[in-house]
Amino acid sequence: MVKMYIVEIEEVSGNGVFSIAVFGTCRVRDFWSSCVDAGLANVTYSVTGFTQTIQQASQLFQYINGHHVMPPPVQMLCYDRFIGGFPGYDEDQIMLGREQLESVDMFAIEISTKKEFVFEDNSLSIDRLMDLIKSDNSGQLLDWFSNLSRGTPVDGKEDSVLDVKFSKDLQVEITGTGKHYTYQKEIVNDIMNNTVMFSRAEDEVREQLFSIKNEFLKPIIAIPAPTFSERKILEREQIVSILENSVEDIGFNIFNPSKIISEFGVENSMVGGGTNVNHYESEFL
Repeated sequence: MVKMYIVEIEEVSGNGVFSIAVFGTCRVRDFWSSCVDAGLANVTYSVTGFTQTIQQASQLFQYINGHHVMPPPVQMLCYDRFIGGFPGYDEDQIMLGREQLESVDMFAIEISTKKEFVFEDNSLSIDRLMDLIKSDNSGQLLDWFSNLSRGTPVDGKEDSVLDVKFSKDLQVEITGTGKHYTYQKEIVNDIMNNTVMFSRAEDEVREQLFSIKNEFLKPIIAIPAPTFSERKILEREQIVSILENSVEDIGFNIFNPSKIISEFGVENSMVGGGTNVNHYESEFL
């Protein structure tokens, strides 16, 4: 399960601790988890939160701070469980995160894609969308998502007004948690008719970097997904290029794990002897 972490590590001088809020996927989480397991860091706060883009990091930050409204059905499209923010929910965890975010020394943000799936101003998790799609045996949601990913409306006409109808409630199994959530058919129809997909241009990513720096008001480390000389992943290489070309102008730091992976050996670093480009071997961490 992916979480947003706040971790403390002891300063090299031994004169205190340094606090970092970590927004990302398991690629970023696992680095910090290995530090915790080795006794080098301590998790002081965690909340379910899967972020791959700058908008998703900002969205979760704003949500925890009470500046973003996200009803339960939308939360389940962004995370793998409810994280609060509605009547009847225990807000203690959110309040604790709000207090701790005020005092962190640095933010670490994964930026691994330029693509956004947006519903009612909420950037959705691709993993949660896939949970929704795989729970539909009719194939209707798969057809919808395939067209959405290509930027084409469901009926294939680019200038059409969508009016998709889903006829029944849908129980969704959330991958890796054993949990289920039932989407009312009206919500599914709303999602299908009002979700948009787009890929951000370089100048948009740079504007987002500048904006989130001003929003967080603390030093930021941007962490791209790894790239591999043996297997080109164009979007990842584009993101690394954007980050490297923006460092001096915008003022942030980069941690690119690719060089370490290359030195350690891709086959030893990535799951499946290097065939899995998304998950690290425990020995590498």
